Amino acid sequence: MAGSGERRDAALPMLTVRQAGRVRALVREALARQGRRVTVFPGHIEDADGAKFGLGGIARVLTARAIPEPRWGTLVDAHVARMLSAMAGPDDFRAPTEELLPRTYFGLYDRTALPGTGGWGYAREALPDVLEVFVLDCPDSVKTYCGDEVARHGEHRLRAAALANARREDPGERRDFDGVHLLCSESMHFASSALVLPELVLKVTGEAPSANGVLVAVPFRHQVLYSVPRDERAGRSLEAMTKIAAAEYRTGTGPISPHVFWWRDGRFTRLTEGAPGETPRLAVPAEFEAVLDSLVRNGS
Repeated sequence: MAGSGERRDAALPMLTVRQAGRVRALVREALARQGRRVTVFPGHIEDADGAKFGLGGIARVLTARAIPEPRWGTLVDAHVARMLSAMAGPDDFRAPTEELLPRTYFGLYDRTALPGTGGWGYAREALPDVLEVFVLDCPDSVKTYCGDEVARHGEHRLRAAALANARREDPGERRDFDGVHLLCSESMHFASSALVLPELVLKVTGEAPSANGVLVAVPFRHQVLYSVPRDERAGRSLEAMTKIAAAEYRTGTGPISPHVFWWRDGRFTRLTEGAPGETPRLAVPAEFEAVLDSLVRNGS
């Protein structure tokens, strides 16, 4: 979308400085047409009532899908309309906690997709540079808990409910490529099942993760990819997953991350690297290189 020599924006690194300026202007203009007086910050926009509108989400949609710049205005208008519609609805978070727990899930977002200020200070890093927040499944939308709402209903209770609901997520479709299992679901919460990865693997293919762990990717909210390294084919599976994850991230609804991660003993390590907007490339740490070498030796 942009020349390689153009400088990246510090707050929206998936965009160049010029592109980021245009996105800020488009969002500001869309809100102004709705009668909202706003202040523009590098990573978000705030209106006179203190409501914050993150810019990372729409920026990632525009770049992940390589949307031509002449079409940005239409997509920004639609994005702003959806945000305002969700805000205008009833305050679902006022319901008793017991009524909210069955509808509480984890939402996964690239770190740059949430504003750096506001009500998401409780967000935790679920995978490297991927944050988890609590979201509430409502009839016509999904709403994100802010910090005050988390405090009101109890972070421990919300986390336990979100984990339980992640365990209930089921893939509606499975395809296999070079040892990679590609799982898709109509549920917009399906990607959160990666946070209970051993249980997902056991549910799908009946495998218990070995000491070598599991390769996993969450390109967008309806999809999880995984592969269990068991033999000398693990390197080929990793290469295939790297290509698939990047492609699915560019085209999927609700993009999360184009990267591949290695889960072992409850910890996620990123196996690919690349600046926002770039195609990820392998960057395997020594710890995982040793695993691959061991699998090759044992298979020879």
